[in-house]
Amino acid sequence: MPALLRAWRVGEKAASIGIDWTDEAGPRGKLDEELGELDQAIERADAPGASEAAVGEVTAELGDALFSLVNLARKRGIDPEAALRGTIDRFAGRVARVESLCRARSCSSADLDASTLDALWAQAKAASNEGS
Repeated sequence: MPALLRAWRVGEKAASIGIDWTDEAGPRGKLDEELGELDQAIERADAPGASEAAVGEVTAELGDALFSLVNLARKRGIDPEAALRGTIDRFAGRVARVESLCRARSCSSADLDASTLDALWAQAKAASNEGS
């Protein structure tokens, strides 16, 4: 079973026996908490001489944040797989648009500085929002 679906189903199972938040504020608050813990884990993992355990903690905290997002989606009645798929499609379309804009300028995105790439990204994003 895909991980997003499994997370949804485990959340449903927990809810069916009374282990759940009363509303979406619970998983939303948990997400903030988990993101804070992820930030702290990243700091520890990036510190000089960090242990393998500290590096592994980043993976665990990232998983906790993802699980919180799935629970928020469940409380909102949003299919997290469809939400992620839509985001990937929009992102891929914008990347393709940036590549197209680069070709129109006879340049390669690898040759552009960050501010120029940011400007092209903004253009691509605006163009994709026009179609929505």
